[in-house]
Amino acid sequence: MLDSAEELNREGKLMKHCVSESFLNITGYDEEKIAYSIRDKKNRPLVTFTINFLEDNFVELEEVRGKSNTLPEIIYYRIIIKWLEQQNITSLKLGIVLRNQDDIDFLSTLSKLNISFHLKVKLGNIQTIPKEIFHLKQLVGLDLSENFLNEIPDEIFQLTQLKVLNLSYNKLTEIPAKIGLLKRLDSLFLSCNKLKKISVEIYKLTQLIVLHISNNKLTFIPDEIFQLTQLKVLNLSYNKLTEIPAKIGLL
Repeated sequence: MLDSAEELNREGKLMKHCVSESFLNITGYDEEKIAYSIRDKKNRPLVTFTINFLEDNFVELEEVRGKSNTLPEIIYYRIIIKWLEQQNITSLKLGIVLRNQDDIDFLSTLSKLNISFHLKVKLGNIQTIPKEIFHLKQLVGLDLSENFLNEIPDEIFQLTQLKVLNLSYNKLTEIPAKIGLLKRLDSLFLSCNKLKKISVEIYKLTQLIVLHISNNKLTFIPDEIFQLTQLKVLNLSYNKLTEIPAKIGLL
């Protein structure tokens, strides 16, 4: 554990990375996060990572850095996950860049753990969403933003435990009717795509609290959206809407 600003700065100099700069705030050491160092047998740093311990044994793996800010090999993620499992956490939020088959195989490792996940995926050198993601039945949050996706694979709708789905900053032109199968969703992000309409099946998402569909090509709002009586945030900005229906008052 790197439990002081001095230790963190020393780690940053040895590793030639900027974890220490992002970790320190204007008042000094950020006590809400904890930094750790994976080291070799001679106590030389190999990887630095930071953990944000949230409530109810929910932790966020925020930064994982190798030397000179490089992305570490997936073996170090395996080491971190194994250690976190020993800490009796119940839910984990992490991001991963899929560069090769080893990275994809890591997803299978996650599927064997008895905890829930919030997963941000960058496809990297992988052109399609690997099927291993759809085997993560304990997945409660999935972020596939900024991946140049043209369509949503049907397998996503098998992830019925999802509460958060982020598909922003892609090239989607439609949302399949099967979106209605994700009945536990409370947050759906679809901004910055090429959507021309909203599937009427969205009314089945009765738990939805947050819906972002800004920066698309919508010309009208379907009446079904006004059946989402739990909505607290609805962002429809920067579309091609010419009017706002009077039913907006139902929300």
